[in-house]
Amino acid sequence: MSLLDEAREWGIPETIALAWAELHRAFTLLDIARVQQVTAKPLEVVAPTYFAVHNWFRIEELLYRIDGLPSSTKWQAMARASLREDLSAVVPELTVAVLARGSRSPVADQVFRMGGTPPRQTPGL
Repeated sequence: MSLLDEAREWGIPETIALAWAELHRAFTLLDIARVQQVTAKPLEVVAPTYFAVHNWFRIEELLYRIDGLPSSTKWQAMARASLREDLSAVVPELTVAVLARGSRSPVADQVFRMGGTPPRQTPGL
């Protein structure tokens, strides 16, 4: 389900839902631009690598799990926000690491060789 679909499901007005979904994409594009600056690799290489890393480590799933953590107290909310921020910072760093390997093989193969097999889902996480 897309972010826009989720927002609609929650009953958020269309203009606000659209702005929220676009803003979320903008942060991803900022990460990709930052990786491109650091690595000096073409965007045509950086973007697919970024998304391969994002998918390989199931970042979206982890973010949803973080969102499910309690946030009823100030400290819980701060801890949850910190986890989201830390996880979001890891994807560009991992992307830089994959690109630094300098392989000419397909992006998915590079990510696979870095980690062996895809990470397993940990029950109860």
